Amino acid sequence: MLKVWGIRDIKNIKISSEKLIVVCLAVAVLGTIALYFYSLALQPKEIQISEILVTPAGQYIKVSGIVKSIELGTSFSKLNVCDVIESSACVSVRFGTDLLPGIYNINENDTVTVRGLVQEYFKNKYLEVKNEGDIIKVA
Repeated sequence: MLKVWGIRDIKNIKISSEKLIVVCLAVAVLGTIALYFYSLALQPKEIQISEILVTPAGQYIKVSGIVKSIELGTSFSKLNVCDVIESSACVSVRFGTDLLPGIYNINENDTVTVRGLVQEYFKNKYLEVKNEGDIIKVA
């Protein structure tokens, strides 16, 4: 028959301090390893702009390209960034107006690196940027 453990049973368990230290260290090591692999998943996947069409929505990516145009709006603004090698491959990079101070040093024909989430609106893919440091001007 299945025994149900209660509070009294747990209090009666005796573990030596050496065993407790070993168990704590094992749990700490396993937790550190798990955090390492989780951090790898948080890094953006670096792809070419031409590959965005086959990238699923919601993927966190990093692309580099040349700014072809800048459109400032009231609710959101956007940059059109084109691939350095294949100039016909372009992506719209959209961001909230709260990020505008961070992009004032970016002009047309500047090379930038952008990190963001791939989003889709009526079968058109674009990058959504949430943080000011995700649009970086390359020297």
